[in-house]
Amino acid sequence: MTLHDKIIQLLGEGKLGKALDLAIDAVKNIDDDVYNDLILLKARNASNQGDKNKGLMGDFDYKQTKNQIQYAFQELLKEFSKNVLTRPAQNTETDDNEVFNPTNDTSPKRITELSGAQKQELISAIGAAYLDYSQLEMFLDLNLDKKLADIAQQTDMQTATYRIITNSIANNWLHELLTALCKKSNNVKVKEFCDEVL
Repeated sequence: MTLHDKIIQLLGEGKLGKALDLAIDAVKNIDDDVYNDLILLKARNASNQGDKNKGLMGDFDYKQTKNQIQYAFQELLKEFSKNVLTRPAQNTETDDNEVFNPTNDTSPKRITELSGAQKQELISAIGAAYLDYSQLEMFLDLNLDKKLADIAQQTDMQTATYRIITNSIANNWLHELLTALCKKSNNVKVKEFCDEVL
């Protein structure tokens, strides 16, 4: 059975988490863009599963979000090179209901901490890319499923950005924040920061 066949089988069985794990392992160190997109989808899927497990989300919203993630995943499958998709599949033991812990990711590039100077650079870069609270709020919601109001009540941009950074470090989603920021923004300051850190 090829990798593609195994992923399709897992999706058909409703095991989205296992399918994502298999794809992430296969594409790691081969296609950085697809790998980063898959990491974001895995984080989003874990957040969705976690909210359902905590009773914060009803079945309808949970299934709707899961379907959105699965659709995005299937679109990404089209970007995999043929030699990756046709490799023999290996078994994966990841529980689809397991909440994703970013510290378990084995990527050598994973960022979990920043120095004080890097935090200052990142605050400046985010401020240059997102000029007001609403833009920052939309970025977090659409790319990371994070609510800015849960992290920082409406305040000045520097304070809001600082709280986002400290929250991402404390709750282990800094790597996802940086990956989304670097992928979605064409701002020069953001690109310079990404080249330095990632």
